[in-house]
Amino acid sequence: MNRIPLKGGKDVQNHSDRFRLVRYASYFIGFLLFYSPAALVLRFFSGLDGKHLIGNLCDSLNLRMGVGGLLSIDRWQAMDWTLGQVSIFVVMAVALILGPLFCGWLCAAGAFTEFVGRLVPDRWKIDVAGKVDAGAVRYGFLAGYLSLPFFGTGIGCSFCNFRVLEYIGLGVGSGFLPALTSTYIVVTLLWLVAGGMFMKGGRGWCVFLCPVGGIQNAMHAIGARLPFTAKMRYRPENCRSCGNCVEVCPMRAIAPAADGDWQTSGGPGVRISLNTCIACAQCSAACPHGALGYGFGPLAKPASATLPAREAARS
Repeated sequence: MNRIPLKGGKDVQNHSDRFRLVRYASYFIGFLLFYSPAALVLRFFSGLDGKHLIGNLCDSLNLRMGVGGLLSIDRWQAMDWTLGQVSIFVVMAVALILGPLFCGWLCAAGAFTEFVGRLVPDRWKIDVAGKVDAGAVRYGFLAGYLSLPFFGTGIGCSFCNFRVLEYIGLGVGSGFLPALTSTYIVVTLLWLVAGGMFMKGGRGWCVFLCPVGGIQNAMHAIGARLPFTAKMRYRPENCRSCGNCVEVCPMRAIAPAADGDWQTSGGPGVRISLNTCIACAQCSAACPHGALGYGFGPLAKPASATLPAREAARS
């Protein structure tokens, strides 16, 4: 497996690798909770016999469809919500107070491509960190996704990586992979190949095209500015611009501050985007200087998590 070389010695490298294994174990638990053939959450709500379990990910607990229902006037008038639509409110509330932890610790669809992406050498991948305004792209896609029902259409079912992963789980569990339609084949190529294998971090789909992640980060970008919520906190006084956090961030949410080149000059530190950070804390595990950490309280002073350290130090 492709291993990211980190500065700070073998202890830092080993700690980061162990932490990544903990994250992958957490995502595996997420797979067992939400996906067939286990789908423990669905079994709990559908009965221990698991009746009609196959396909219930989309029929009952599809967070993507829950996002699509947020602007449904009929749903609000009738207060007729599916399990998935109720769940999206829970996920949004958690993201507001604790950050997008579903993305960072439970979403197996995102973790699967991150894991597969680590099998491909980095030299073959595209890196968008600091080069693309990922927040603007993902919120633009989210706005388009939410607006489609007003035009009498939608892409919740056909444009769904959750469903593709469910098919993969069913195929592994039963030995028979259900036939993929042409739209699912396109989704697989975008999600697993282009955004996974050949995008640094392995989460290109999550960064740009996931409405569930987009709605969580929208809530997180609001909640992180409140003094009593949890978020990834940056301490510029501890930062030595080693670049470890930039290298390990799966969402490419961390980038060198714009007014210097940390690779050659030891420059001004890093900035973290609240619009794409999923609070996985992989950056904290890779930092040998304690400059990053997940916790409650206001964004660390004198630096905001969305501003370069040097610029914040001037204010």
